[in-house]
Amino acid sequence: RDNQTTLSEADRSRIVPVLDAVKAALQGTDIAALKAAGTKLNDTWQSVSTALYRTAAERDQAGPSPGTPPPRSPRPNEPDRSTSSHAEEESIINAEIVEDHRAG
Repeated sequence: RDNQTTLSEADRSRIVPVLDAVKAALQGTDIAALKAAGTKLNDTWQSVSTALYRTAAERDQAGPSPGTPPPRSPRPNEPDRSTSSHAEEESIINAEIVEDHRAG
């Protein structure tokens, strides 16, 4: 159900009958039929999911569509780094913290 909105009608029409066959096999007692239905479901889903990933990768490569806002910061109080100046980046200093364990 997670991918219902991203599946094409053709892919959905391939998966639904296979899912129905698995549901029917679950109602019976024939283990061989259940294994066969499960294998068919795995094979069908692998084919469909490969197409889903390919479509998502092509969409990501194309970049955002015009008018799409930039991604928001994952933390609400974190400043937006997408518009930060180069000078701000140069002010960051790398340092190492060393603990002093000498008796006092």
